[in-house]
Amino acid sequence: MTKTVRSEGSGRVETNTTSADGRVVTEAVHKDAYGSVTSTEYMQEVTRADGKESWGDSRDANGNVTYRSHEQQHTDADGKKTTDRTEHSRDPDTGATTDRQEQEVEYPDGTTEESWQESTVDANGNTEAAAGAKDRDGNTSISREIVDATTGETTDITETEDADGNGTRHTTVTDKNGDVISDFTDDEPSLTRDADELDGEGREGGEGGLNGGDESDTGGRDFGGGEGEGGGEGEVGGEVGDAGRSDAGDFAGRDFGGGAEGSTTSDGGETEHGRA
Repeated sequence: MTKTVRSEGSGRVETNTTSADGRVVTEAVHKDAYGSVTSTEYMQEVTRADGKESWGDSRDANGNVTYRSHEQQHTDADGKKTTDRTEHSRDPDTGATTDRQEQEVEYPDGTTEESWQESTVDANGNTEAAAGAKDRDGNTSISREIVDATTGETTDITETEDADGNGTRHTTVTDKNGDVISDFTDDEPSLTRDADELDGEGREGGEGGLNGGDESDTGGRDFGGGEGEGGGEGEVGGEVGDAGRSDAGDFAGRDFGGGAEGSTTSDGGETEHGRA
């Protein structure tokens, strides 16, 4: 077992890591200046000959799960790599919950196919369901349904865009009785982004989004699978969205190790907590 302690603001992060037979288990405990636990993160990753599988969750100071994930990667005999991910997140401030499933297929020629679906429910019962896909030629489509629990109005939005950026966005709003309030098509959709990102009205919390501007609420990952730019320490998956995702798994953006501010020992040893 390897233990690390590093500074984090006025508090610290204590990390325990064990590794054996292709399995790595990591637990990171965040504590404030008084030594009280503020959050805990857990990750387990298993590496196999044809891929890997990982599980992770984050809990708040009361032990309530705020984020949970599962990812499985598999490469077949032809070199095609398939990655499946599921996520559940809960915003401790707003009470909104989001469930998401993703699949990415990488072909030996470097092309990819991507698909995802997601649903969000806020504390007031407003719901948003969305799904999207991007094919190997770069054509993208996104559809979503937003239901206002108070008025009963439903907004349905469908967006398409080809690899050259040409496409349309169709929006229909109906009242609680199903009668059409508005229906229009925009020839300049906002799909100039990866297939798992919604525009300003979508889950990234822009105008009209359920989560009101906090990108980390829904945990939207960078579906490109490239190296992440790194999210803030302590954020699930390094703010598992535009901040990026690495192949390290669901906690890709986190610094679990004892960096310059911390110190490390092995075989159960523990060190003095280092401060900046």
